[in-house]
Amino acid sequence: MMLFSATKVLGIACLLSTMVLGFHDSQGQISVIRVGLNERVSESSVLISPHAGSYLVKDGAGVTVYQCRTDDVVSVQAVGDSIVVQGVYGMDIRTNAMTLVGSGLRPAFILKLSRDGKEMRYRGDLSVASLAGKLTLVNTVDLDTYVSRVVQSEVGNSAVESYYPVQSILCRTFAMGHLKRHEAQGFDVCDHQHCQVYEGKKEANEAIVKATAATSGIVLADTSFRPILAAYHANCGGQTANSQDVWVESRPYLVSVSDTFCLKERSATWVDSIAVANLKKFVGTDVDSLVTEGFRWTQSTRQSKLMVGNKVFKVADVRRNFKLKSAYFDMEVKGDLALFKGKGFGHGVGLCQQGAMKMAQKGFTFSEILGHYYSGVSLINVSQLR
Repeated sequence: MMLFSATKVLGIACLLSTMVLGFHDSQGQISVIRVGLNERVSESSVLISPHAGSYLVKDGAGVTVYQCRTDDVVSVQAVGDSIVVQGVYGMDIRTNAMTLVGSGLRPAFILKLSRDGKEMRYRGDLSVASLAGKLTLVNTVDLDTYVSRVVQSEVGNSAVESYYPVQSILCRTFAMGHLKRHEAQGFDVCDHQHCQVYEGKKEANEAIVKATAATSGIVLADTSFRPILAAYHANCGGQTANSQDVWVESRPYLVSVSDTFCLKERSATWVDSIAVANLKKFVGTDVDSLVTEGFRWTQSTRQSKLMVGNKVFKVADVRRNFKLKSAYFDMEVKGDLALFKGKGFGHGVGLCQQGAMKMAQKGFTFSEILGHYYSGVSLINVSQLR
């Protein structure tokens, strides 16, 4: 295993940070976001092609070294802590970093990964550097474009149109609350579930783009004007969960609420089973003798703890251990199996997406929907965040 020094990692972060031309607009409002692309996979080379607009290539010092043509292909190869950048029409340089800077109407580029040959399309700019032969790829993009892509990745292009403003606000709020999560790596957020899924496969449809624009700059804030933890899940099964029952920290706006809107949706109920032997192993030898034929545990409303004899288990831990769809379930032992009948899909904290979509269908506004699932929060502009 190759170990990187903190100095080297910090150097890459500083280098990439200096290549971002503007993070706030003239009113102090956050206007762009830096997204780390494909950072879980080691890429040593990529191909980049202009797709829309015009692009310049700048080296690590910010000097323009090349103007891309519409049919151009720029190759970037990692060589230790530097990169070799070549273009079809004569560019061939070695530098510590480069930025592909777009201009014109909604500039976009195609990124082809060497490892799997996939082609991904992104808008905005692309910064590239190398650390010990691994490329760091950072897409600097308009915040609303980022949000629309995340909404598309999270709920798709065929969701209830009136729900898109809700999801846009949630995605923007989550991003604003996690801007420093990857600061040491030289970008704000990553492109997978650790932050939010940001794909380069499909453009957001017109309804998503309009919803993002209509809610531009709007986020959910707590009483201290900080972005809330905008947690959401697919289906709560009729009742959301308290944050402390699923995670460690109690948050005053993430408290359990009743939700009848999701009860007839596709993820409202589920069944599953596991071997009794596996359940016995989970509870431990001191109480496993109690897990026998007829052993039952039920919850008419969400419970946070499950008791077996004198031992207490977090229901959320049971769910995680056995990869169940939710922690809202009844359990019964029959023969060699532990049978589960459950409600909902996901961790259950915060907004229930299927419930919220049903509320949107019934004519509730995005502020009414968000107010139902998050207690004591405010809708404010990002410029008002502390």
